[in-house]
Amino acid sequence: MIISTINLKGGVGKATTAIALATAAKRDGKDVELNDTDPQSSASPWAMRAEENGDPLPFSVTPANVTTVRTAERRLTRAESSSSTVHRMVALWTRPPTAQTS
Repeated sequence: MIISTINLKGGVGKATTAIALATAAKRDGKDVELNDTDPQSSASPWAMRAEENGDPLPFSVTPANVTTVRTAERRLTRAESSSSTVHRMVALWTRPPTAQTS
């Protein structure tokens, strides 16, 4: 399963929502991978601060680019084809490129 939190506007809770969903999935026994594709990279510093405070997130947060996202997508596709039940969620969020106005 892939869940994306997407919005053009900053500060609307994309990272907070993605981390909350990933935490809930992990607590439900799912194998979670969170790829931080937001240009502001809000989830990555959050994960580092949580670890520094002795309360690490229960999953890894990877600062992502197109290559890491495609790699995660291929792993998920392989897992789906080899199992009737997939216990992996990839939480992604990003903003589309700014539209050019003339």
